[in-house]
Amino acid sequence: MNKNIFSISILLLLSIMCGGCSMEKRTTIQGVILPTSQISWVSEEGWTLTHEEIDVAESIIVDFIRIKNEKIYSNLDKYRCQYFGIFKDKRKRIYCNFFYFTEDKKDWKSHGVIVRDGGDSYFQLEYDMENKECLNFRVNGQA
Repeated sequence: MNKNIFSISILLLLSIMCGGCSMEKRTTIQGVILPTSQISWVSEEGWTLTHEEIDVAESIIVDFIRIKNEKIYSNLDKYRCQYFGIFKDKRKRIYCNFFYFTEDKKDWKSHGVIVRDGGDSYFQLEYDMENKECLNFRVNGQA
């Protein structure tokens, strides 16, 4: 059997074995790490996150959003996230401040975005580093 036929046979076998498997693209969150000193509404003591910590948490965060709110999940590429390291009950958590990105938010990489209303254009959650779980999912209310 020549190499091309063998390769095609393997690919065909894999696709049959996979059946209805979807090769869904992994959603990557566009975000920035900010120090908690930039955020007036966070009262907890903070710590500086690393990009590696965000990378570990991201897939769990994305899956959590998918389960909690399909509308937000389906538009997640239009959101930006500000990540802050906080301590809650002496445990490390990642505070995630999500907002629907528009051009008027030019300083989002250096200043916390806070909006009181705005509905599902703004939402927050916390990621517990030790338990690897998301908590306190909150979507802003409507004006």
